[in-house]
Amino acid sequence: MKNTFREMIEEHDDLMTYLFRRGFLLTNAAVDLNSFPFYGHWKARKVGRYLACVQELQSFTAYEKDDRAFFLFGHAYNPFTMEISEEKILKRIAEAYGTPSYQDCIDEITGVFVYGVTYGDTVE
Repeated sequence: MKNTFREMIEEHDDLMTYLFRRGFLLTNAAVDLNSFPFYGHWKARKVGRYLACVQELQSFTAYEKDDRAFFLFGHAYNPFTMEISEEKILKRIAEAYGTPSYQDCIDEITGVFVYGVTYGDTVE
């Protein structure tokens, strides 16, 4: 019998793809996507000074404007404007950033997602 979860999963490599299914990670640390717990089933993309990592079945969208990077993990939809393109949704949010309508743009979207914006070493 294996002592740890890691030992067990490495013995059954057919289960590796199921770890953190639809998972996501935003980090400023170095990440080895070929080792535990990712095992090559994740992809990564730079977002500002951060690295956005998502499981291969997870959706990720980013839009950069000026010194800010706006991002969505998952899927979003705006039922008021009927917009289904996450990139267009992020562009609209980015254009509104810093204005009174910024929060309204965020409040209008629905779906299963995590939204954020990075600038410098800050994540909102």
